Amino acid sequence: MGEAPYTNSDRSWTVAVLCRFIGATINSIDYIAYVTRQTQIVLGSAVFLVFAAAVLVPALGRAKAAGERRRCVDNLKQLALACSISENAGSTPMTILQLSNSVRDPKLFICPSDKSRQNVNTWDALLAKGGSYSYDPGMLADKTVSHILLRCTIHGNVALADGSVHMLPSFGK
Repeated sequence: MGEAPYTNSDRSWTVAVLCRFIGATINSIDYIAYVTRQTQIVLGSAVFLVFAAAVLVPALGRAKAAGERRRCVDNLKQLALACSISENAGSTPMTILQLSNSVRDPKLFICPSDKSRQNVNTWDALLAKGGSYSYDPGMLADKTVSHILLRCTIHGNVALADGSVHMLPSFGK
């Protein structure tokens, strides 16, 4: 039957003629192919990183919010214990300033998610700006019924007069 119109030696000869015609060498064509491949790898990696960031950033944001809510619960627990200690000592704390005898750090009165009050470092600054938690000292008297003593105005977490703290699941949604 018939032979193929071009053989390998013909193709090599054709490439060599074309390279000479355009002023290139086989080595420069290999270099161009190498650079093109490297560019494809870099672009592929960049696309992968963009998609990975698009998936991870929301997850990290949710994890941060969950951590702040948990720290809010911890703050409420410490404040509820301070109220209980003050009441057991014979004085019901009616104001934040009276609680300062049992609580060392004024930052406990600030929810970690409350960005408008994050620079409260002193008791004077706390009294000027106020805390993140609403406080009802009248509820300390009746511990037989679980009355809300402290409430986070951001998350809706509540500290009860019996000293327990609860996270309300659907607050703010």
